[in-house]
Amino acid sequence: MPGIVISPTPEQYLNSLINKLAPHQEKLKNHRLYKLLNSVESIRIFMEFHVFAVWDFMSIVKALQNSVACQSIPWMPKPNPSLTRLVNSIILDEESDLDINNEPKSHFAMYLEAMEEMGVKTTTIDKFIGTVRAQNSLAAGLKPLNKSIQDSITETFKIINSNKAHQIASAFTFGRENMIPTMFIQILNQEGWKDEKRKFIYYLNRHVEVDGDEHGPAALEMVKIMCGEDPKAWQEAEEATIQALKARDKFWSAIATHIENLKQD
Repeated sequence: MPGIVISPTPEQYLNSLINKLAPHQEKLKNHRLYKLLNSVESIRIFMEFHVFAVWDFMSIVKALQNSVACQSIPWMPKPNPSLTRLVNSIILDEESDLDINNEPKSHFAMYLEAMEEMGVKTTTIDKFIGTVRAQNSLAAGLKPLNKSIQDSITETFKIINSNKAHQIASAFTFGRENMIPTMFIQILNQEGWKDEKRKFIYYLNRHVEVDGDEHGPAALEMVKIMCGEDPKAWQEAEEATIQALKARDKFWSAIATHIENLKQD
């Protein structure tokens, strides 16, 4: 008689995924961009680009919320309240965290205020949001933007538009939540820009705190629950996450090149 085949447990699948993604994450953790962020001017350039990643982050979280929490009326119960609570807790912080003055504010709004404190114009992101809202068209908003921003947002929405919650969850977890603390610590470690820039430092530190201590570990559990013991789901999660990590690496490279070119002028 043939031997009994024992399928991997969700925990084993998760550990395997972590190992497979490690080289891609390591490449991003050691990106040349961080060492370029050593002046107020370079931070200003970074923020003009990065604010779009702050914006599309919310669309990823909302896509997750749509999949695990009822967003329609009449309300209907969802099957996994643990996932609902997890995603709703992330939304609570992202949309209504307490800012540096202990006032409720979205992380996106905090970022815009940090840009203003740094002397960075918010005109481009404001126009983008205004166009998307007025025309109900992401494509219309993307059209006038720098190509690297277009590409970054387009890759994010490819994953969102897959409508596969496990893919979105994995890209969110490994491409954002458990990468953000490391990336932001790298920025905080650079000297030459931090004098009196309180709001941006608060924003970075707040993300290091909530993503590292709370959201990151919870997001790992979310991926494990969503993929379960389905090998196809784990494979799709891996593919979507590698896509997300490569897109962020490409975006970081475009910002780095822009900073380098301006420094040469």
